[in-house]
Amino acid sequence: GFAGVSVVLGGGDDLIDLTVVTATNLAAISGGAGADTFVGSSANDTFNGDDGDDAFFASAGADAYAGGLGNDSLKATANNQVISLRSIAGVETITANGFTGVTLAGTTAADTLDLSSATLVGIGKIDGGAGNDVIIGTAGADVLDGGANDDTLNGGDGDDVITYGASGGIDAVNGGNGADVLQATAANLTITVSSLTNVETVTANGFANVILGGGANADLIDLSSTVLVGIGRIDGAAGNDTILGSAAADIIIGGLGDDTLAGGGGDDVFQFTGTTSGADAINGGNGVDTVTALAANTVIGLSSFSNVELISSGGFAGVTIAGSANGDVLDFSTTTLSGIGKIDGGAGN
Repeated sequence: GFAGVSVVLGGGDDLIDLTVVTATNLAAISGGAGADTFVGSSANDTFNGDDGDDAFFASAGADAYAGGLGNDSLKATANNQVISLRSIAGVETITANGFTGVTLAGTTAADTLDLSSATLVGIGKIDGGAGNDVIIGTAGADVLDGGANDDTLNGGDGDDVITYGASGGIDAVNGGNGADVLQATAANLTITVSSLTNVETVTANGFANVILGGGANADLIDLSSTVLVGIGRIDGAAGNDTILGSAAADIIIGGLGDDTLAGGGGDDVFQFTGTTSGADAINGGNGVDTVTALAANTVIGLSSFSNVELISSGGFAGVTIAGSANGDVLDFSTTTLSGIGKIDGGAGN
Protein backbone atom coordinates (compact mmCIF):
# COMPACT_ATOMS: atom_id res chain seq x y z
CA GLY A 1 0.00 0.00 0.00
CA PHE A 2 3.03 2.28 0.11
CA ALA A 3 3.75 4.73 -2.70
CA GLY A 4 7.06 5.98 -4.09
CA VAL A 5 8.92 2.74 -3.37
CA SER A 6 12.15 2.10 -5.30
CA VAL A 7 13.77 -1.27 -5.96
CA VAL A 8 17.58 -1.40 -6.04
CA LEU A 9 19.21 -4.63 -7.10
CA GLY A 10 22.69 -5.70 -6.09
CA GLY A 11 25.70 -6.81 -8.09
CA GLY A 12 25.50 -9.38 -10.83
CA ASP A 13 23.72 -9.56 -14.16
CA ASP A 14 20.04 -9.23 -13.30
CA LEU A 15 16.88 -9.75 -15.37
CA ILE A 16 14.00 -7.44 -14.50
CA ASP A 17 10.93 -8.47 -16.50
CA LEU A 18 7.80 -6.55 -15.57
CA THR A 19 5.70 -8.38 -18.13
CA VAL A 20 5.51 -11.42 -15.84
CA VAL A 21 4.99 -9.63 -12.52
CA THR A 22 2.67 -6.91 -11.25
CA ALA A 23 4.53 -3.89 -9.92
CA THR A 24 2.37 -1.40 -8.03
CA ASN A 25 3.40 2.09 -6.90
CA LEU A 26 7.06 1.61 -7.75
CA ALA A 27 8.92 4.89 -8.20
CA ALA A 28 11.93 3.33 -9.94
CA ILE A 29 13.87 0.14 -10.48
CA SER A 30 17.67 0.33 -10.36
CA GLY A 31 19.87 -2.44 -11.63
CA GLY A 32 22.91 -1.84 -9.50
CA ALA A 33 26.25 -3.14 -10.71
CA GLY A 34 26.39 -5.69 -13.49
CA ALA A 35 25.02 -5.98 -17.02
CA ASP A 36 21.30 -5.89 -16.33
CA THR A 37 18.32 -6.52 -18.62
CA PHE A 38 15.11 -4.53 -18.15
CA VAL A 39 11.78 -5.40 -19.77
CA GLY A 40 9.05 -2.84 -19.14
CA SER A 41 5.37 -3.27 -18.39
CA SER A 42 2.38 -1.57 -19.99
CA ALA A 43 2.57 1.09 -17.27
CA ASN A 44 4.91 4.08 -17.15
CA ASP A 45 8.13 2.63 -15.78
CA THR A 46 11.31 4.30 -14.54
CA PHE A 47 14.53 2.36 -15.01
CA ASN A 48 18.03 3.18 -13.79
CA GLY A 49 20.74 1.01 -15.25
CA ASP A 50 23.47 2.13 -12.84
CA ASP A 51 26.83 0.42 -13.59
CA GLY A 52 27.41 -2.13 -16.32
CA ASP A 53 26.34 -2.53 -19.94
CA ASP A 54 22.58 -2.57 -19.50
CA ALA A 55 19.86 -3.43 -22.03
CA PHE A 56 16.39 -1.88 -21.88
CA PHE A 57 13.62 -3.53 -23.92
CA ALA A 58 10.86 -1.06 -24.80
CA SER A 59 7.28 -1.75 -23.78
CA ALA A 60 3.87 -0.13 -24.19
CA GLY A 61 4.28 2.43 -21.42
CA ALA A 62 5.83 5.89 -21.51
CA ASP A 63 9.07 5.09 -19.74
CA ALA A 64 12.01 7.01 -18.30
CA TYR A 65 15.46 5.55 -18.87
CA ALA A 66 18.74 6.43 -17.18
CA GLY A 67 21.55 4.26 -18.45
CA GLY A 68 24.17 5.19 -15.91
CA LEU A 69 27.73 4.02 -16.48
CA GLY A 70 28.59 1.51 -19.17
CA ASN A 71 27.53 1.05 -22.78
CA ASP A 72 23.75 0.91 -22.48
CA SER A 73 21.11 0.22 -25.12
CA LEU A 74 17.37 0.67 -25.63
CA LYS A 75 15.83 -1.89 -27.98
CA ALA A 76 12.53 -2.15 -29.82
CA THR A 77 10.46 -5.30 -29.42
CA ALA A 78 8.09 -5.20 -32.41
CA ASN A 79 7.54 -3.85 -35.90
CA ASN A 80 5.94 -0.39 -36.13
CA GLN A 81 6.58 0.20 -32.46
CA VAL A 82 6.39 3.70 -31.02
CA ILE A 83 8.90 3.81 -28.19
CA SER A 84 7.33 6.35 -25.85
CA LEU A 85 9.78 8.28 -23.70
CA ARG A 86 9.21 10.50 -20.69
CA SER A 87 12.95 11.08 -20.50
CA ILE A 88 16.18 9.43 -21.55
CA ALA A 89 19.78 9.95 -20.46
CA GLY A 90 22.98 7.95 -20.49
CA VAL A 91 21.79 5.49 -23.15
CA GLU A 92 24.42 5.10 -25.85
CA THR A 93 22.45 3.13 -28.47
CA ILE A 94 18.77 3.14 -29.40
CA THR A 95 18.03 0.43 -31.91
CA ALA A 96 15.10 -0.92 -33.88
CA ASN A 97 16.65 -4.29 -33.04
CA GLY A 98 15.96 -5.64 -36.53
CA PHE A 99 12.33 -4.51 -36.58
CA THR A 100 10.88 -2.05 -39.12
CA GLY A 101 8.82 1.13 -38.76
CA VAL A 102 10.15 1.95 -35.28
CA THR A 103 9.94 5.55 -34.03
CA LEU A 104 10.71 7.44 -30.83
CA ALA A 105 8.04 9.68 -29.33
CA GLY A 106 7.53 11.95 -26.38
CA THR A 107 4.40 12.14 -24.27
CA THR A 108 1.68 14.78 -24.01
CA ALA A 109 3.79 16.58 -21.40
CA ALA A 110 6.79 18.87 -21.93
CA ASP A 111 9.49 16.29 -22.63
CA THR A 112 13.25 16.69 -22.93
CA LEU A 113 14.76 14.12 -25.27
CA ASP A 114 18.52 14.68 -25.36
CA LEU A 115 20.02 12.23 -27.84
CA SER A 116 23.24 14.14 -28.42
CA SER A 117 25.35 11.29 -27.02
CA ALA A 118 23.28 8.45 -28.49
CA THR A 119 23.47 6.47 -31.71
CA LEU A 120 20.23 5.56 -33.48
CA VAL A 121 20.07 2.33 -35.44
CA GLY A 122 17.06 1.79 -37.71
CA ILE A 123 14.92 4.45 -35.99
CA GLY A 124 12.66 6.20 -38.50
CA LYS A 125 11.76 9.39 -36.64
CA ILE A 126 11.90 11.26 -33.34
CA ASP A 127 8.48 12.77 -32.59
CA GLY A 128 7.99 15.09 -29.63
CA GLY A 129 4.25 14.54 -29.47
CA ALA A 130 2.17 17.14 -27.65
CA GLY A 131 3.72 19.47 -25.09
CA ASN A 132 6.44 22.11 -25.31
CA ASP A 133 9.25 19.69 -25.97
CA VAL A 134 13.02 19.96 -26.25
CA ILE A 135 14.58 17.53 -28.73
CA ILE A 136 18.33 17.38 -29.33
CA GLY A 137 19.34 15.06 -32.14
CA THR A 138 22.30 12.74 -32.48
CA ALA A 139 25.56 13.14 -34.38
CA GLY A 140 23.96 11.24 -37.27
CA ALA A 141 21.26 12.10 -39.77
CA ASP A 142 18.01 12.33 -37.81
CA VAL A 143 14.36 12.95 -38.67
CA LEU A 144 12.77 15.22 -36.05
CA ASP A 145 9.16 16.33 -35.64
CA GLY A 146 8.20 18.54 -32.72
CA GLY A 147 4.53 17.63 -32.96
CA ALA A 148 1.94 19.87 -31.34
CA ASN A 149 2.76 22.91 -29.17
CA ASP A 150 5.86 25.10 -29.11
CA ASP A 151 9.01 23.01 -29.34
CA THR A 152 12.76 23.58 -29.30
CA LEU A 153 14.46 21.42 -31.91
CA ASN A 154 18.20 21.04 -32.41
CA GLY A 155 19.34 18.63 -35.09
CA GLY A 156 22.87 18.28 -33.75
CA ASP A 157 25.42 17.00 -36.23
CA GLY A 158 24.53 15.19 -39.43
CA ASP A 159 22.21 15.99 -42.32
CA ASP A 160 18.93 16.25 -40.42
CA VAL A 161 15.35 16.53 -41.65
CA ILE A 162 12.94 18.48 -39.46
CA THR A 163 9.31 17.96 -40.45
CA TYR A 164 6.39 20.29 -39.73
CA GLY A 165 2.75 19.24 -39.95
CA ALA A 166 -0.71 20.72 -39.60
CA SER A 167 -0.68 20.32 -35.80
CA GLY A 168 2.68 22.01 -35.32
CA GLY A 169 3.17 24.91 -32.91
CA ILE A 170 5.65 27.78 -32.88
CA ASP A 171 9.01 26.04 -32.92
CA ALA A 172 12.57 27.22 -32.31
CA VAL A 173 14.63 25.36 -34.91
CA ASN A 174 18.42 25.03 -35.00
CA GLY A 175 19.63 22.60 -37.62
CA GLY A 176 23.09 22.32 -36.09
CA ASN A 177 25.95 21.11 -38.24
CA GLY A 178 25.37 19.38 -41.56
CA ALA A 179 23.06 20.07 -44.50
CA ASP A 180 19.74 20.33 -42.69
CA VAL A 181 16.23 20.54 -44.14
CA LEU A 182 12.99 21.93 -42.69
CA GLN A 183 10.06 20.57 -44.68
CA ALA A 184 6.27 20.73 -44.79
CA THR A 185 4.17 17.58 -44.60
CA ALA A 186 0.88 19.02 -45.92
CA ALA A 187 -0.57 21.63 -48.25
CA ASN A 188 -2.02 24.99 -47.12
CA LEU A 189 0.43 25.10 -44.24
CA THR A 190 2.28 27.80 -42.35
CA ILE A 191 5.58 26.52 -40.99
CA THR A 192 5.67 28.67 -37.85
CA VAL A 193 8.94 29.36 -36.07
CA SER A 194 10.06 31.61 -33.25
CA SER A 195 13.64 31.28 -34.46
CA LEU A 196 15.35 29.58 -37.38
CA THR A 197 19.10 29.11 -37.66
CA ASN A 198 21.55 26.72 -39.33
CA VAL A 199 18.94 25.28 -41.69
CA GLU A 200 20.23 24.99 -45.24
CA THR A 201 16.91 24.27 -46.99
CA VAL A 202 13.30 25.12 -46.19
CA THR A 203 11.00 23.31 -48.58
CA ALA A 204 7.30 22.95 -49.29
CA ASN A 205 8.20 19.35 -50.14
CA GLY A 206 5.99 19.43 -53.22
CA PHE A 207 2.91 20.72 -51.38
CA ALA A 208 0.99 23.83 -52.47
CA ASN A 209 0.38 27.06 -50.53
CA VAL A 210 3.13 26.66 -47.94
CA ILE A 211 4.52 29.75 -46.23
CA LEU A 212 7.11 30.36 -43.53
CA GLY A 213 5.80 32.38 -40.60
CA GLY A 214 6.70 33.76 -37.21
CA GLY A 215 4.79 33.74 -33.95
CA ALA A 216 3.34 36.55 -31.85
CA ASN A 217 6.64 37.50 -30.21
CA ALA A 218 9.94 38.94 -31.43
CA ASP A 219 11.05 36.22 -33.83
CA LEU A 220 14.44 35.71 -35.49
CA ILE A 221 14.20 34.10 -38.92
CA ASP A 222 17.67 33.94 -40.48
CA LEU A 223 17.57 32.68 -44.06
CA SER A 224 20.84 34.26 -45.15
CA SER A 225 22.41 30.82 -45.72
CA THR A 226 19.16 29.04 -46.62
CA VAL A 227 17.60 27.97 -49.90
CA LEU A 228 13.80 28.24 -50.08
CA VAL A 229 12.01 25.70 -52.27
CA GLY A 230 8.33 26.27 -53.05
CA ILE A 231 7.81 28.67 -50.13
CA GLY A 232 5.26 31.32 -51.09
CA ARG A 233 6.34 34.04 -48.66
CA ILE A 234 7.91 34.78 -45.29
CA ASP A 235 5.47 36.38 -42.82
CA GLY A 236 6.74 37.58 -39.46
CA ALA A 237 3.20 38.00 -38.04
CA ALA A 238 3.00 39.98 -34.78
CA GLY A 239 5.99 41.07 -32.72
CA ASN A 240 9.13 43.07 -33.44
CA ASP A 241 10.68 40.51 -35.74
CA THR A 242 14.03 40.22 -37.47
CA ILE A 243 13.87 38.53 -40.86
CA LEU A 244 16.98 37.99 -42.97
CA GLY A 245 16.09 36.86 -46.47
CA SER A 246 17.82 34.33 -48.67
CA ALA A 247 20.14 34.88 -51.63
CA ALA A 248 17.19 34.44 -54.01
CA ALA A 249 14.06 36.52 -54.66
CA ASP A 250 11.95 36.49 -51.49
CA ILE A 251 8.52 37.84 -50.57
CA ILE A 252 8.70 39.20 -47.02
CA ILE A 253 5.92 40.53 -44.77
CA GLY A 254 6.95 41.97 -41.43
CA GLY A 255 3.40 41.91 -40.08
CA LEU A 256 2.45 43.75 -36.91
CA GLY A 257 5.21 45.33 -34.87
CA ASP A 258 8.36 47.29 -35.69
CA ASP A 259 10.36 44.81 -37.72
CA THR A 260 13.89 44.64 -39.08
CA LEU A 261 13.80 43.21 -42.59
CA ALA A 262 16.76 42.42 -44.87
CA GLY A 263 16.21 41.03 -48.32
CA GLY A 264 19.66 39.61 -48.92
CA GLY A 265 20.33 38.75 -52.55
CA GLY A 266 17.75 38.56 -55.31
CA ASP A 267 14.89 40.82 -56.38
CA ASP A 268 12.91 40.91 -53.14
CA VAL A 269 9.40 42.20 -52.47
CA PHE A 270 8.37 43.59 -49.07
CA GLN A 271 4.60 43.65 -48.66
CA PHE A 272 2.42 45.84 -46.41
CA THR A 273 -1.29 45.89 -45.66
CA GLY A 274 -3.51 47.79 -43.21
CA THR A 275 -2.79 50.93 -41.22
CA THR A 276 -1.17 49.53 -38.05
CA SER A 277 1.64 47.29 -39.28
CA GLY A 278 4.29 49.23 -37.38
CA ALA A 279 7.34 51.08 -38.67
CA ASP A 280 9.87 48.73 -40.21
CA ALA A 281 13.58 49.10 -40.93
CA ILE A 282 14.17 47.66 -44.41
CA ASN A 283 17.39 46.89 -46.24
CA GLY A 284 16.64 45.49 -49.65
CA GLY A 285 20.16 44.16 -50.12
CA ASN A 286 21.35 43.24 -53.59
CA GLY A 287 18.99 43.05 -56.54
CA VAL A 288 16.07 45.23 -57.62
CA ASP A 289 13.93 45.37 -54.50
CA THR A 290 10.37 46.61 -54.07
CA VAL A 291 8.15 47.73 -51.19
CA THR A 292 4.48 47.43 -52.11
CA ALA A 293 0.97 47.65 -50.67
CA LEU A 294 -1.51 44.79 -50.76
CA ALA A 295 -4.71 46.81 -50.23
CA ALA A 296 -6.23 50.27 -50.54
CA ASN A 297 -5.51 52.84 -47.81
CA THR A 298 -2.46 50.93 -46.64
CA VAL A 299 0.07 52.80 -44.52
CA ILE A 300 3.59 51.68 -45.37
CA GLY A 301 5.33 52.27 -42.03
CA LEU A 302 9.08 52.85 -42.25
CA SER A 303 11.63 53.79 -39.61
CA SER A 304 14.41 53.51 -42.22
CA PHE A 305 15.07 51.95 -45.58
CA SER A 306 18.00 51.41 -47.91
CA ASN A 307 18.73 49.57 -51.13
CA VAL A 308 15.06 49.72 -52.13
CA GLU A 309 14.60 50.61 -55.77
CA LEU A 310 10.79 50.96 -55.88
CA ILE A 311 8.02 51.79 -53.40
CA SER A 312 4.64 51.14 -54.98
CA SER A 313 0.97 51.39 -54.12
CA GLY A 314 0.49 48.10 -55.94
CA GLY A 315 -2.23 49.81 -57.96
CA PHE A 316 -4.35 50.51 -54.88
CA ALA A 317 -5.76 53.92 -53.92
CA GLY A 318 -4.99 55.92 -50.80
CA VAL A 319 -1.61 54.34 -50.06
CA THR A 320 0.75 56.49 -47.97
CA ILE A 321 4.21 56.23 -46.42
CA ALA A 322 4.59 57.06 -42.71
CA GLY A 323 7.58 57.32 -40.41
CA SER A 324 7.73 56.24 -36.79
CA ALA A 325 7.54 58.28 -33.59
CA ASN A 326 11.33 58.56 -33.54
CA GLY A 327 13.88 60.54 -35.54
CA ASP A 328 13.66 58.73 -38.88
CA VAL A 329 15.80 59.24 -41.97
CA LEU A 330 13.78 58.44 -45.09
CA ASP A 331 15.94 59.05 -48.17
CA PHE A 332 14.05 58.64 -51.45
CA SER A 333 16.80 60.06 -53.66
CA THR A 334 17.54 56.72 -55.36
CA THR A 335 14.05 55.22 -55.01
CA THR A 336 11.14 55.42 -57.43
CA LEU A 337 7.70 56.10 -55.92
CA SER A 338 4.69 54.77 -57.81
CA GLY A 339 1.12 55.66 -56.82
CA ILE A 340 2.07 56.91 -53.35
CA GLY A 341 -0.33 59.63 -52.23
CA LYS A 342 1.63 61.11 -49.32
CA ILE A 343 4.79 60.82 -47.23
CA ASP A 344 4.14 61.51 -43.53
CA GLY A 345 7.21 61.74 -41.32
CA GLY A 346 5.17 61.09 -38.19
CA ALA A 347 6.33 62.26 -34.76
CA GLY A 348 9.99 62.61 -33.90
CA ASN A 349 12.76 64.84 -35.25
